[in-house]
Amino acid sequence: MNKRIFAILICALMCVGLVGCSEMHAEDPQKQQESVDLHSSVQREVDSPDWVKKLPAAEDATQLLVVAGMGMDKSTAYVSLHTKDEQGNWKQIVTTPAVIGKNGMCLDKDHTSDCEQTPIGTYNVVRPVGIAFSPGFKTPYTSASDSSYWTGETDPDGDIPFNKFVSILQYGELDKETSEHLYDLEYEDQYCISFDFNKEQQPGKGTKMFIKCFDSEKPYTNGSVEVPEDIMRILIQNVMSDCVILIDTMDNLGAEF
Repeated sequence: MNKRIFAILICALMCVGLVGCSEMHAEDPQKQQESVDLHSSVQREVDSPDWVKKLPAAEDATQLLVVAGMGMDKSTAYVSLHTKDEQGNWKQIVTTPAVIGKNGMCLDKDHTSDCEQTPIGTYNVVRPVGIAFSPGFKTPYTSASDSSYWTGETDPDGDIPFNKFVSILQYGELDKETSEHLYDLEYEDQYCISFDFNKEQQPGKGTKMFIKCFDSEKPYTNGSVEVPEDIMRILIQNVMSDCVILIDTMDNLGAEF
């Protein structure tokens, strides 16, 4: 009898163990999903540094996206996003390394189409757009298709919009040489935020300036600002339509880590 009772107890314990294993395995997919989330994607809201609070633009703006270049002749930068809360306190919600123009930076007035420099200036957000589906947003986001182009230096007096997101289905005569086919830049154009560089439509000055994702190969850009894709996704989710984009050197901005 004792042996029989002992055997029954052993069977019961084995069944409990199997149930426990089953529950553990049932949780594995979620744990595996958690394991692929990059820790570098964790962006904690903290008080913005004093140098950001002292920026002239901080007096009137409610959100600042700051691109602080390492130097006029450098192709690296420090990007951060700051939002003013209801109490008027500036909070840093994103910070990341970035790459900028191959030939560094130049003043906005000196920028030309082929200079491969990032313009220094104060700009406004035009449109968040990308090949990837919307990750959630505070500013309307447009998912691109194979027919999506960003127009280049077309004739400002012509029928095709200058420096705009369009469909080639609408504009069959679009100059593909000066326009950017978003689908051709598979890595960089997953998520983009365009800003209003050359809004005067000055020929020869350049177009198509974005904050966007890292290239898969080059440690520099033709003039845009590139950050890691996971961080770009967070920027898309948080940037507001009235965000002010400041681009300058760290020295001129008074920036420090």
